[in-house]
Amino acid sequence: ARRETEKLATQSRQANEEAALLRRGLNEKTEQLLRFEREKEAAVAEAASARQEGSAGTEQYRRYLDDERARNGALAAELENARQLNERLTAQLGLASTEAEARRQGAEARIAALRQELKEEREKGVAGAAEFDVLQRATAVRLLPEQAASRLSPMFAPAGDLVTEAPVLPDAERDAEAAKMIVRAGALLGQGDISAARIVLERAAELGSSRAVFMLAETYDPSILLAWKTYGTRGEVTKARELYAKAHAGGVREAKARFDTLNR
Repeated sequence: ARRETEKLATQSRQANEEAALLRRGLNEKTEQLLRFEREKEAAVAEAASARQEGSAGTEQYRRYLDDERARNGALAAELENARQLNERLTAQLGLASTEAEARRQGAEARIAALRQELKEEREKGVAGAAEFDVLQRATAVRLLPEQAASRLSPMFAPAGDLVTEAPVLPDAERDAEAAKMIVRAGALLGQGDISAARIVLERAAELGSSRAVFMLAETYDPSILLAWKTYGTRGEVTKARELYAKAHAGGVREAKARFDTLNR
């Protein structure tokens, strides 16, 4: 019985040791399972976070693409508008070039006609002066020698000493002729024919018209040309300033303000 008891005690001790070993193994496996579960949970959390970040990035990228599409659409519309505007401007430029060429040719023709007319006017003036000279000589012959000598001017010298000069019109006729030329120049300015108007105004200025000098200065004033919407005619500030000063000296008051404006 004692040997049987010792044997049972030995078996019981071995069983306890095996149970302890099993418990330790079970505890280790349990810890491994818990660690694995924690790692799994952490991985799941990271995956969820990554999924959320990916969703946010995808949404942001989608918005960016939408913005880019809208911006590209706006740029395409602006480009199309610019292209259409360029086509219209090209067409208008072509029409303007054609009109400018037609105006230039018309202006050249009118300038040639005005020059011919002025030449004829000068020839008429020379002929009238010659006729006036003959009449004066005929009148002087009827006077007494003393009276003739006192009334004759140097221009009525003997035929051998006669010098041909440009005709000098009386003041009234000169003013009337200048007024006609100013009216004609105004009509030409209304038609936009600056070159032809300048020729007429220069002739009127030669007759002593201060108003013609003032109008001639306006045809060289860049600000006036801009206000008239005149294209193809260049202004000359220096010449306009000189003509304004001359017009002001001749009694045109508004020329002073134009002169001061050009100086500024």
